[in-house]
Amino acid sequence: MRKKKTLFRWIWHAYAKSAIIPLIVIELAFLAIYFTSNSWIKNKNQEASHGEAKVYLQELVGLEAKEVQKQLQGVSNLTRIYQKQTEAALKSPEAVIPPEDAKRLAYAPNGAYYTTSGRPGGSAVFYSGYVPVGAPERQKLAKLLPLQGIMKDLQESDPLVASIYFNTYDSLNIIYPYFSVLEQYPSKMDIATYNFYYEADAAHNPEQRTKWTDVYLDPAGHGWMASSIAPVYNGSKLEGVVGLDITVDTIIKTILKLHVPWNGYALLVGKDGTIIGLPETGEKEWKLQELTSHQYKEAVQQDTTKPDEFNIYKRKDTDAFASSIRTKQDGALDVTFNKEQKVVSWTTIPETGWKLLVMVPESEVYKDINLFNQALNRVGTWMTIGLVIFYLLFFAWLYRRAKAMSFHMAGALSAINRGLQRIVEEDYRKDYPELQGDHYDVVELEETASLLGGLTEELSGAKAGLLEANAEIQQRERELRALVNSIDDVILVLNEKGYVLNILTQQQHRFRTPIEELVGRHLSRVIGEETSAAKILEKCQAAAQANSSEVLDFSLAASGLYYQARISPIQLERQEMHFAVVIHETTEQRKAQLALLQAKEEAEKANRAKSQFLSQMSHELRTPLNAILGFAQILEMDPLEPLQEGQKESVTEIYKAGNHLLDLINEILDLAKIEAGKVSLELEPVDYCSLMAECKKLIQPLAQKRGIAIAESAAGQEALYVQANEVKLKQVLLNLLSNAVKYNREQGSIEIRSEVMDGTRMRVSVADTGYGVPLQDQERIFEPFQRYTHDDRFVEGTGIGLTVSKQLIQLMGGSIGVESEEGVGSTFWIELPLQQKQEQPPAEQEDALAAPISKGTVYRILYIEDTDHNMRLVDRILKGQPDLELIGAKSGWEGLQLIEQQLPDVILTDIHLPDIDGFEILQHMKLDGRTKDIPVIAVSANAMPQDIERGMQMGFYAYLTKPLRVRELLQTIRDALQA
Repeated sequence: MRKKKTLFRWIWHAYAKSAIIPLIVIELAFLAIYFTSNSWIKNKNQEASHGEAKVYLQELVGLEAKEVQKQLQGVSNLTRIYQKQTEAALKSPEAVIPPEDAKRLAYAPNGAYYTTSGRPGGSAVFYSGYVPVGAPERQKLAKLLPLQGIMKDLQESDPLVASIYFNTYDSLNIIYPYFSVLEQYPSKMDIATYNFYYEADAAHNPEQRTKWTDVYLDPAGHGWMASSIAPVYNGSKLEGVVGLDITVDTIIKTILKLHVPWNGYALLVGKDGTIIGLPETGEKEWKLQELTSHQYKEAVQQDTTKPDEFNIYKRKDTDAFASSIRTKQDGALDVTFNKEQKVVSWTTIPETGWKLLVMVPESEVYKDINLFNQALNRVGTWMTIGLVIFYLLFFAWLYRRAKAMSFHMAGALSAINRGLQRIVEEDYRKDYPELQGDHYDVVELEETASLLGGLTEELSGAKAGLLEANAEIQQRERELRALVNSIDDVILVLNEKGYVLNILTQQQHRFRTPIEELVGRHLSRVIGEETSAAKILEKCQAAAQANSSEVLDFSLAASGLYYQARISPIQLERQEMHFAVVIHETTEQRKAQLALLQAKEEAEKANRAKSQFLSQMSHELRTPLNAILGFAQILEMDPLEPLQEGQKESVTEIYKAGNHLLDLINEILDLAKIEAGKVSLELEPVDYCSLMAECKKLIQPLAQKRGIAIAESAAGQEALYVQANEVKLKQVLLNLLSNAVKYNREQGSIEIRSEVMDGTRMRVSVADTGYGVPLQDQERIFEPFQRYTHDDRFVEGTGIGLTVSKQLIQLMGGSIGVESEEGVGSTFWIELPLQQKQEQPPAEQEDALAAPISKGTVYRILYIEDTDHNMRLVDRILKGQPDLELIGAKSGWEGLQLIEQQLPDVILTDIHLPDIDGFEILQHMKLDGRTKDIPVIAVSANAMPQDIERGMQMGFYAYLTKPLRVRELLQTIRDALQA
């Protein structure tokens, strides 16, 4: 609602809008131009000064870098001189240790050979004893000691050099000036492991040039330093390394004495980013204390470099500019460091690769410009104060004028207000002086009074019409109330902000508060939950945008009840939108849905338990079957120890019984897969005639044993093609034929008939002369483990063959049935869709028992298996193969060790092992470049399809299931060797 104003305030605001505010805006614009131009001039001056500062700093750091280059190059030249002198000394003929040095050399109890005292111009000697010190070592020392004078002269010729030394590969250290080496150096010190030695060897310095180390802690007791080092070779052999040391304290005092303007400072950074020298002015800003000395509480046992906080490439606060300094030889950058803007300029010292940096606070560069700008701002401030005083006086004068005008206008308007008040009180007489036009001296007010007089008469007539309309509205409200009371739902009327305008329901007991008190409250307070209220209001907005109804399911946590809300927009004549929300309780429907979902989850849980049981059963049965069938095959196939006829029959019976048990396991698994809906068949045109001929060939020996004749009557065509899966159709046909033999009479017969039905389907019938199946059992025999036998005689079988056959035929789009007459026989039939004749690829001939790949070569086969009889089985199988050698391992880790040691040609592994499983073995091999290409064959009793699929996805070359087939195992090994 707009805020109301008095007449005086209205006139005052009119003055302000038309006169005062434009003047203020113009003055503010002039001030803005003034301050903006000052700021622009300041920025341009800063840019110019900033550029000049960068150029100056770049020139300054370049000149200083040349001076540092000259000083460091001088040290490098001294290093090369000492290198040449040392090489010449080592090539000199045999020498004798001078008497003045011999008397101060002695052996320490730990085997070290060292100088016990100093002498004028004498060096310190330390043969650490890391290599036993004998006559050859003392002879080498005798050749080198004459260089002590040269070492003294070189050290004293350059004020930067703190010490000069020579270190050998067998841990001899000769260093000048002298110090007590036995107290300083560690026992059995291996000098070749320190950076001031190995950085000059062939691996780190193949060019054999002079190099500079980064900063390190000197084992000789001089604190933190850097060294100029050079290798000393005797022919191609590295005899040792010469070096000249410069301490960090010397670097700071001598090299970093540069005067940097603008309160800046210089620092020296090594190749690896380590700060070599940092003056006192920079220590506080970098929050570091430069390491110029060290308290040697114990000997330095290994390389000791500065901590990471001294490395600008590793510090987080230098990330913004460290990469540029690392990659560029020189440059200048604007950076933020230590919460302050800085200008950084740097260049590279060619001799060492070190970086010389200069850092200057940006505020110091702009100091003079900022002072000038502050003066200009003060001028602008005084101008602003003057304008404020002027406008305050001007506003006071305008205020007095507005007040006088409003007093005159208010008297006339008050008279009109008294006339309007009488109209509000429904007093519509026209003889009041306030409603007479000639009462006012302002034309507009006179016209307003006349209009009010005419309005009085119109309102008198409108009042009667309003009373009549109100009575009609009340009647409709009573009708709506009756309709609401006839339903169980709650109807809410909401505005756009979610406040309840009305509640219509007969279910008043649902609310703890009287409905009259709930009207006007927010929806969240009415239903008692903010989350559900927010969802309803979101749906209201969606309904308004789509101009259609929306539905929302929600629940109230406090009551545990479920509801459904149907929301419809109500478009009013004005722009405002209301919403009708019909809320219906759905708790009972929700409970029914949850019960159904729980039942589904229980069923799925039971199905998973069944699958787990079948998988475990298959594994436990296949493990002993592997030994039974495997050794039976070996006994039957062994040419060296052939069986007698009786033994052959016994082995055959063992093999038949084992295969029968295996068939039972496979058929149970097939049935479980079909019932779980996990069988997906790929259908294709199948040559029925060829497939039936193959099945007859397989079943003929079984029929001949019982004297049963097999006859076939074809449909009169050369070839019939059906839409099926060849493997599964063969399984069904073999089941029907084997049943026709097993349930037939001795000397009976079997007739196979094939006929085309309606030109689209083919029926195959298998009729026997057995005892038949009673009518009441004909449906039951297609159920799992249901069989019918005449006179309860024993018939070999599992009782699920017909169940699996029925499911497979249905998956192939066909049907299966039986017609039987007791005492006469049974006819089992299947029907499948016909297909057009298609060209078939020639059938491949089954390979004979795998033969050796090449004569004279013996291949190593590693078998990882924790069960002894399985290991013995594979050992017996491979003994008949002269080119295959078996290696055994009883655990996964033992197998991995043998793989790394012997690199076998092919690996066989069980999945379940006592420590790690076969999958982990395969993963370890894939991570090793030497073993990742070795073929790995899984040999496991886990025969579930998901186990085989997982194994092939993991990368096994093949996945063989127990019990093993000898020919299949040997052929798979041969294929893997040739892969």
